[in-house]
Amino acid sequence: MSGRGCDGHEPNDRGWGWGRQPVSNVSWNDAWRCADWLTERTGEEYRLLSEAEWEYMARAGTQTTRYWGDGSGDQCRYANGYDAFGLADYPIPYMDPAGCRERQPTTAPVATYRPNAFGLHDVLGNVEEWIDDCWSESYEGAPLDGGPWRDGDCTRRMSRGGSSHDSPDGLRAAGEHGTCHPIARSGCYSVLSQVLPYKLDAGPHNCRR
Repeated sequence: MSGRGCDGHEPNDRGWGWGRQPVSNVSWNDAWRCADWLTERTGEEYRLLSEAEWEYMARAGTQTTRYWGDGSGDQCRYANGYDAFGLADYPIPYMDPAGCRERQPTTAPVATYRPNAFGLHDVLGNVEEWIDDCWSESYEGAPLDGGPWRDGDCTRRMSRGGSSHDSPDGLRAAGEHGTCHPIARSGCYSVLSQVLPYKLDAGPHNCRR
């Protein structure tokens, strides 16, 4: 971001600071501009993942609800999500917290938590991640090659992974999608990829399906 690769956009850090924090308030369009800029600058291809690629990366060879297992008791070792500390600090009536407690009220520095079997950190929780697909009501007719869905509603772009303000139900490899307009920044998210994701953005959200 310091290289001004998002057409000069300087995302709002919500007062949490930068350093190793994930970038927040980046739109889907911003994420692609950054990807193009990184590709040009490094000579390596950067892009957003398709939904199929994202889920493959999130599962990391597992068939469980999350890459650490089916339960939420180990969430605090692997992901930054809504837990008992969040319940005490900012109770959300419709959310059930994870069965663990850690003192992380907002986003956490990248790689604070244990990685999945592919060596990737923060795949679930912390910040929600833009993917390349257009919105669709179902998976009927989805691409068979793992590529992004181009035939849906492309005025709504999708995100996966859940955020620090998501309950365990939102932190699942097959979790529900968020959707936002591709120019939306506040309340939406983002992620860049070089074969497998390179974290760029996200934050607490209000754009659920």
